Amino acid sequence: MRRFELIEGNSSKFWEVEQDGSGLNIRWGRIGTAGQSQTKSFADDAKARAALDKLVKEKAGKGYAEVAVAAGASIGATAAKPPAAAPAVADTGAPPWLMHGDPVRMSPQIQRVAYASRRFPVAVNVLDVRAAWLKIEGKNGYSIDMSATDAALRPAVQRMLDRLAARTPIAGPAADAEADAVLFALALTLGDYHGETAIGSPVADYLVAQYGLIGAIDVLLDALKIQVHADYDRQAQRRVQRFSTNVDGPVRASWRGPIAGGEERLREHLAAASDADWQACVDRIEAGLPALHPSRQPVPALLLPDAPDLSNALVRRLGAGRDVPETLHWMLLTATDPDAIAVAAKIRPDSYGHTFWGMERMAATVLRERGAAAFDALERGAADDAAGDALAAIGTPDAVTALAKVASGSKGALARLSLSLDRWPVAGMVALSRLVAAGGKDAGLLTPSLTRLLRAHTAHVDALRPWLDAPAQAAIDRLLALLAGPADVASTDELPDVLAAPPWLAARQKKTAALTLEPLELAAIECWDEAKRNQAKTPDQWEAKRLAAAAKDTMALIDGLGFDASKKYYGPLGEAAAKAIRQGDAPAFVDAWRAMLDERKRERYFWYWLRAEYLTLLPAGVAVDIWNAVAGEYSTGSVDMLMATFGLPALPGLIATVRNKPTENFHYALNYGAVECAPVAARAFAKLKTLRDDGRAWLLKFPEHAASGLIAPALGKPGEARDCAGAALRLLQANGHEALLMDVAARYADDAVPQAVRAVLDESPLDRFPTKRSKLPEFWQPRGWRRPVLKNGKALPDEALDHVGQMLTFPTNEGIYGGIDVVKDACTAESLADFAWDCFNAWLDAGAPGKEGWALTALGLFGNDDTARRLTPLIRAWPGESAHARAATGLDVLASIGSDVALMLLNGIAQKVKFRALQDRAREKIDAIADARGLSSEELEDRLAPDLGLDAQGTMLLDFGPRAFRVGFDETLKPYVRETGADGVPGARLADLPKPKKTDDPVKGREAVERFKLLKKDARTIASQQLARLEVAMCGRRRWAPDVFRAFLAEHPLVRHLVQRLVWGVYEVDDGGNFGGTLKACFRVAEDGTAATADDDVFTLPEGRTIRIGVPHALEIEPADAAAFGQVFADYELLQPFAQLGRDVYRLTDDERKGLLLERWKGVKVPTGRVLGLVNKGWRRGEAQDAGCIWYFTKPLGAGKVIELSLDPGIIVGAVDMYPEQALGALQTGSPSNWGGVREPDALSALDEISASELIRDLEGMRE
Repeated sequence: MRRFELIEGNSSKFWEVEQDGSGLNIRWGRIGTAGQSQTKSFADDAKARAALDKLVKEKAGKGYAEVAVAAGASIGATAAKPPAAAPAVADTGAPPWLMHGDPVRMSPQIQRVAYASRRFPVAVNVLDVRAAWLKIEGKNGYSIDMSATDAALRPAVQRMLDRLAARTPIAGPAADAEADAVLFALALTLGDYHGETAIGSPVADYLVAQYGLIGAIDVLLDALKIQVHADYDRQAQRRVQRFSTNVDGPVRASWRGPIAGGEERLREHLAAASDADWQACVDRIEAGLPALHPSRQPVPALLLPDAPDLSNALVRRLGAGRDVPETLHWMLLTATDPDAIAVAAKIRPDSYGHTFWGMERMAATVLRERGAAAFDALERGAADDAAGDALAAIGTPDAVTALAKVASGSKGALARLSLSLDRWPVAGMVALSRLVAAGGKDAGLLTPSLTRLLRAHTAHVDALRPWLDAPAQAAIDRLLALLAGPADVASTDELPDVLAAPPWLAARQKKTAALTLEPLELAAIECWDEAKRNQAKTPDQWEAKRLAAAAKDTMALIDGLGFDASKKYYGPLGEAAAKAIRQGDAPAFVDAWRAMLDERKRERYFWYWLRAEYLTLLPAGVAVDIWNAVAGEYSTGSVDMLMATFGLPALPGLIATVRNKPTENFHYALNYGAVECAPVAARAFAKLKTLRDDGRAWLLKFPEHAASGLIAPALGKPGEARDCAGAALRLLQANGHEALLMDVAARYADDAVPQAVRAVLDESPLDRFPTKRSKLPEFWQPRGWRRPVLKNGKALPDEALDHVGQMLTFPTNEGIYGGIDVVKDACTAESLADFAWDCFNAWLDAGAPGKEGWALTALGLFGNDDTARRLTPLIRAWPGESAHARAATGLDVLASIGSDVALMLLNGIAQKVKFRALQDRAREKIDAIADARGLSSEELEDRLAPDLGLDAQGTMLLDFGPRAFRVGFDETLKPYVRETGADGVPGARLADLPKPKKTDDPVKGREAVERFKLLKKDARTIASQQLARLEVAMCGRRRWAPDVFRAFLAEHPLVRHLVQRLVWGVYEVDDGGNFGGTLKACFRVAEDGTAATADDDVFTLPEGRTIRIGVPHALEIEPADAAAFGQVFADYELLQPFAQLGRDVYRLTDDERKGLLLERWKGVKVPTGRVLGLVNKGWRRGEAQDAGCIWYFTKPLGAGKVIELSLDPGIIVGAVDMYPEQALGALQTGSPSNWGGVREPDALSALDEISASELIRDLEGMRE
């Protein structure tokens, strides 16, 4: 029998064929299924063979690849199929996944790339000495630094060079073990790295020919005692080698791996050797290992896969030492003892991410050598491509589990899990049922896969039950019940109309006949925020230097505009451009510019970027004429600077630029109202997801220009332009501009226009569905999900589920389709949230296809607090999985859910997350929500602390029936409990809630445990936000009005526990603002919520327009007050949530205050981890620059200023451990540039005392 497989994306199919005399038995289907079979008969054996060859050729042409099959495997003639029956468990008691032997799928690729062993040798040709040397002769293009080479090695090195340069004698070169050891050391060091002379394999063949295999091993051991250093000579532009007997590291850089041509060829010779020679080589290696540097001892051991005891002993010996060599990691290839494998797996080589698990040949080798037992070596690398592919070839629950645990990490990992489940459905059901039962963040992702397996292989479930624990069986039974369908399903007459008779399935009413109209004329206007305009016109310090130079030098100016002085065409064209600029001749410059670009287009790699900032150096008339002539032809930078400089005269060029590349340039149009921009804005709003917010902003900012430009296409012929324009007009209507729309419509001479506009505006929300509707995707399998339930308790029928899915796919540019609200009104909120979560997980399981992103946004429509809790960890992780856009959409989902818990979690991301772009996006969402509520972002944060169901005293009673426990909170908002007796007296403090007893009420006890579990989870999230918020408020001198302080701080059920542990101050502010002010008095908040002095006397909060409450900094509190309040807190055993009274304070020196740069820590080296820890103190990572490197951190100050700290060598995003230490640079403060760093530094005297103290405290904290 021959088997062929085709694996493309999520598709995995097989095709099998065998010849049985004059017949062909054929079987085909999806991998992991029994498939279908057929027997074809032919006139004779020869015709059957010809037909087989033809079929095989056709399959190969379609991409099928032949794979190995077990000996004796057969299809057999197809007969009538008996009724399906559940497979029986074998009498041997073997698990079902082992019923047919070792479950390993050995592909031809694995056989092809695996390294040789004595079980799987390859043919080797032992050459004579001369023939072997001829493959090396002449390869002497090495540059050796003899002066830097150890004196003891110089003679051998010289003889090596002489032998390479000389003509080969008839009998080959004479033996010279010392020179050959030097040669082999050089060959091993160079490896097979591209750009080098790869001589490892021919040198190994020569050594075997010259000395025999045993002698070659001796030369190898000697070569490993030589260190070859390679230095790059920049002047000669070549590498220079030097040799040393002082070995201090591996043979070569670990990212190249431990086996190159030389090592592999010796391994092949050992695999093919006689038993006697092989054993002699093992003895030589075992005896010689102790004499080698520890980092090199693994190399010979890796050549002996058939002597695993040697590898196991080596790992145990070296792994037990203090300085474990990183090369021990590669012993995963030959070590077989579980303890040795565990030691090797823990070691991570300094290899730029290259590990055993990422090497295809290594993973293939252990798979071929060990079969399913290779799992131990591969398990920890399941997320890597090579190890993951190998695990997918193993059909055990352990292998599937390893793949399932990392499936959410990347699309490749998810595809490997899908392939594994297709191949091994029985093992898959066991693995996934256990994982789903265990819960965790990926349980939801794996549930759709388990459901799919159960649907296809229900007959196998009973045979698997003996190998499943009770929770796993319960998980399977729950999903089988879902697949069976609900017992009580709603009838059609119980459904809302939109589900019973969907409008999109009915005959659509004809729209108003198209009108042929032109856009109305309306003078363009300019509408800038002056602060932003000035910022756009101001270059950063680097741009300013370049522009200053170009302003003085016309040739530098034209160079900035693309006239490269190094090019051949530069002379005449550069002179023509310079002359045109000097004479103010815009047309002449444009001619020269276009001629220059025609020349540049002939280059192999043509690329051009118009740097518009250089045009701002020209006289306004010349610059505008040039800009309006060339704009839109190429990508352009600094458009905002040019427009801020020249304004409306440059509008034609801006319009051309926006039309050319709206996704890159539309945001520049937000300052200009022009009829020509209206269609672009409407399409941005209606069709372009990334520009939807900008399109909406433009339409609402310039409603009259929008109406003047959009009524014509909205009433024109059907198509995208009409749909986009109509959506934009309805947006204007929804935002209070209906009267304006009708007024603009009346400006047309045709009386039919206002009526037609009215029809567009009055279109029913339920009729706003797309004409072309997409087919529901393959992952849409709602019959296996938790169903929406009507408020009468009946579940939606199958057909209605598809209607809900269809509505979710509708565009949302005009808002959510009206039918969604109908469904939300008809169904219970909890059932809709469960349904949406199952849909979302099915989408993830399918690889999260971007075009079906509605499965994610559906969480925002139907989700609840639990949805937000489960989604947030995924949002935080997605950017690290190259899914930033998905994470950004996740933020929109949290905002759409909109509950206190959802907004709290959104704000948590805005405050702290590893990925700056995601953090910035979260802050934008928070700012937008605050703006919509008429609040500042700080005021919104005051309102984002949920009360978690606590009572007015900030406690909660957990009722077990006979027993009850009252919840309290410590200084970090960590909850604890005290048992409350029948007399109401609280008992001892307990760190956790006890488990219910048999005497407790089972229902109440279970509810109390779940309630406390959720309370702990939410409190942990809130605590990190509130602690940071109050400390930042103290350092940033933020204040609250007395009524706000009472409502959102002192009397808040949860935050009050922090408030009562701090000293508070009464401030008088001059301008009625919420920052700064003069401290007038200090007080604390007692347990009963009243204010008290340091003497525990009642303190009455003053009232007034200029009175504010704040957290005073240690620099503001008088020493006597600090001591008094400290004693009060000690008496009441109250710990402060962060350092306030005892906070370290610092000051700048007089000289430092006069300067622009603070260099107190310049050159100080600190661990990279401590630098990253600055984010916990309000600092933010800088923008990632070249190679993803972050070279600075910033900390926001008040009044739009930031502090910037520079770093060297910088932190690599995604590889923060590449540079374990950072040298701190100078600090500066000033206004931020476009990328977040300081634009121009201000004098340090601009820092107030508290900001300066906190800055110094942050930096001093990194020294510790």
